[in-house]
Amino acid sequence: MKQVIYKGLRITFCKRFPFGAVNDIVTLDSSCWYENPTGWSKLVGFTSLGIHRNSIRIGWRPDKVKDTFKLCIYEYAKGIRIIRDLGTVTAGVENHIFISKGKIEVNGLKFDYAAKGCFIRTNFYGEGAKPMPHKMFIKIKKQ
Repeated sequence: MKQVIYKGLRITFCKRFPFGAVNDIVTLDSSCWYENPTGWSKLVGFTSLGIHRNSIRIGWRPDKVKDTFKLCIYEYAKGIRIIRDLGTVTAGVENHIFISKGKIEVNGLKFDYAAKGCFIRTNFYGEGAKPMPHKMFIKIKKQ
């Protein structure tokens, strides 16, 4: 399924799989690349009722080279933000993401996470309160 963020917005209107483990293949499109990112956008993850208290999400942002992106684990645990680098990926390449019960795996890299009470699924959205500079697409499907 293709998810879209329209120019001037920062969220997608397409909500999928509101509960349960994340076990997805996510592909960033070249349309997601833009210059001078100031924060982390999100691909998928989970939040509690307090997103800046306890949440676990996969973050992304354009890297310096066109059509490349940095990925990270973007976690809030007891109100403390923790960002862990997951390396660089390329537009059009599938990224395998699994998140469930304290465990996370992205493209074969495995981690534990500390955020508790995360049960609400989050999907593709843009960084902070900044609107996206143009229309962007990702593909997301269940593994």
